[in-house]
Amino acid sequence: MKFKKIFIVAIALFMLTFAQSAYAESIKPFAAGIGDTIDTAIPISPNTGFMSLFLSNQFDVDFFTWKNTTNSPLFVDFSLRPPIGSNYNYVYDFEYFIRYPDGISSTSAQAVDKFLSTKFVSRVYLPANCEIFFMVKATVFNNPTDFYEVAMGTSSINY
Repeated sequence: MKFKKIFIVAIALFMLTFAQSAYAESIKPFAAGIGDTIDTAIPISPNTGFMSLFLSNQFDVDFFTWKNTTNSPLFVDFSLRPPIGSNYNYVYDFEYFIRYPDGISSTSAQAVDKFLSTKFVSRVYLPANCEIFFMVKATVFNNPTDFYEVAMGTSSINY
């Protein structure tokens, strides 16, 4: 009988030691997912149309990147369309910056141009061998099933 009590107490202590509490789960830090950091930025191809993605919560951001591997500078355009049915409410926003070959980055700039439901920047000068990053973020977060769409285009600079 004494052995049975000791065994039950030992099992209970073992389970308490290795069980996760609900409180500990709720304070767990947010795990980075796809494109959530500059290092995990999603490569985006220019001039291929819109790509759909979503933000998982109000703190989530998505980074996109493209590198100009040509020997010439290019103009870059980037567009962000909000979720379908958002009635032109700009619930998502984006900013961008350029990383130069020496590793130095420009300060970020926010998109301010709008046309109907689309926010965009156009004719951003991107020197040869430089990389541009776009960060999409929520200004108002509604639902993780709200897909947004992004597209990027490039054009040559004719002097």
